[in-house]
Amino acid sequence: MLEVQNIILIGQDLSYDESGFSHPKDYQHGQDFESESKKFSVLAYGGEGEVLTHNTWFLFKQNLEDMILRQSPTCYNATEGGARIEHCIEKAFKSCCEELLKEKLKRPFTPLTKPTNSKELLQKASEKITLAQKHSKEFQATLSHFHKRIQEEIIRLESANLKHYKLELLDEIQNSLSQAKEKYYELFELLSPYITQFKLNLARILVLNPRTLEDTFNKNLILLRENLKLIEFIFQALQTLDLRLENALKLLENTIKENQC
Repeated sequence: MLEVQNIILIGQDLSYDESGFSHPKDYQHGQDFESESKKFSVLAYGGEGEVLTHNTWFLFKQNLEDMILRQSPTCYNATEGGARIEHCIEKAFKSCCEELLKEKLKRPFTPLTKPTNSKELLQKASEKITLAQKHSKEFQATLSHFHKRIQEEIIRLESANLKHYKLELLDEIQNSLSQAKEKYYELFELLSPYITQFKLNLARILVLNPRTLEDTFNKNLILLRENLKLIEFIFQALQTLDLRLENALKLLENTIKENQC
């Protein structure tokens, strides 16, 4: 976020209006351009009531919230409607301008200086890549652990007394993912869209109400297999990322050596 102190968001409805339209009337593709998307409810601006959104807007909302939480600017949501964006101060645009835009700006602004291939910047980039590689290996070890445990749980399920069976492993996996998101934030910038989509898909299974023991068995088996697929997908994504990080690090190291000559 360029390390700015105050950010004002406006026009970030990220939801359908009261008539179910996704865009303004004069939008080039029509006001109902995204009205056929699958809708679900989220908390509304102001914290009272709910509005309808869809997967893409919800993902964008989550990414905004993550960036605000991680980088800690003072962020104002001046949209005055739509979905609530957490970690924002909800305030009218006029009030934001009156409070924040008091200083007289000198124009024209001083031009931004072009970054150079200085040794210090290259070294910082190298350190970030090395840290990302370390985080990737640690996270892959955690994923391997849960992959093995899910396979064991599937075997246990097949011979369990379903009347007394409780599937607790999935909560442990979700808690682990939440902790990993805080610890390995740079990795989750890549993984978050997939994990969010997974959670939305999984919600449709979680709401199913089994009526028989066979239904209970099938629901638990599906939940375990879906989590297994997620872990395998993340693992493959991280291995692909490792290759790209390795290539990027080699290029940086070569550039650093050339600058030393």
